[in-house]
Amino acid sequence: MSKKETQERSHPCAAFDMEDPVEAYEHMDYRIVEDYGDKAYGHYLYTWDDGHRMLAKCQACGGYILIQSSEFHSMSDESSDSYYTDWFPVSSPEEADELNRKYDGFQIETEFEDRYLTRTNGSLSWAGKKTETGASEGSTKRSYEKYTGLILGGSGAALLILAILELVDVGMIPIIIYALAFLAALFLMSRREKSMFPQWEGLRWRIPSSKILCLLGIFVGLLLAENLMDTDAPLLIFGIFAAGMLAPLQNFLNAKKYHMDDLDSIEELTEKYPEASEEMVVK
Repeated sequence: MSKKETQERSHPCAAFDMEDPVEAYEHMDYRIVEDYGDKAYGHYLYTWDDGHRMLAKCQACGGYILIQSSEFHSMSDESSDSYYTDWFPVSSPEEADELNRKYDGFQIETEFEDRYLTRTNGSLSWAGKKTETGASEGSTKRSYEKYTGLILGGSGAALLILAILELVDVGMIPIIIYALAFLAALFLMSRREKSMFPQWEGLRWRIPSSKILCLLGIFVGLLLAENLMDTDAPLLIFGIFAAGMLAPLQNFLNAKKYHMDDLDSIEELTEKYPEASEEMVVK
């Protein structure tokens, strides 16, 4: 049989034509055809902290399935870890490889055109652009709270290291290099947040006056400490970057407060929680 004839006979698994996600999952009695590992074409083939991607073939119908497994490791304890598996319909190994080339772990969940099956901590559902609701139900929606928490936690850890560097008096040049690297990482994560969560683009939260007063108190304390400590690296730098944590902190708190993982737009947010409009700035 020629390569062209083989491709013409190739098809996605029949599970993706079923309405019930549980029935679709039970249909997929597959074997692994190829393990792509965790990285290909210069990007990672999973979301969050760990995972991999594989090509499978259903033994029930002979259709192909592209499988992506991902893990989110909690910073508190292992019992809070989350596990995600996505099953994407593909017609051939060539199509699977093309998806590997085009999309990293987050992108394939947000950009995949057809409906796909997803499982979050054991709960099955349909996701993708062609769900019945017309909106994606993939990881972009389910993980907004965790993503804002990741930015906040990473910023806090980076600031702690910055404080240690200042206290041990490593000098200005290492401090400046570290600060610039921290700013670059924060900028890239913010840019990625916009592409992952387009429904919240343009949303800005007002910073409560209590937090601003607390920050001013920190600045005054750091200025006083600066006059008392013999160090070449000003502690005021720490205060400046601490100010940069106010927005990530507010994003995380309001994501939890208004259950934003369950919402699809700013309009739905203000409709369900009218009081939220008093706390936000929409460009």
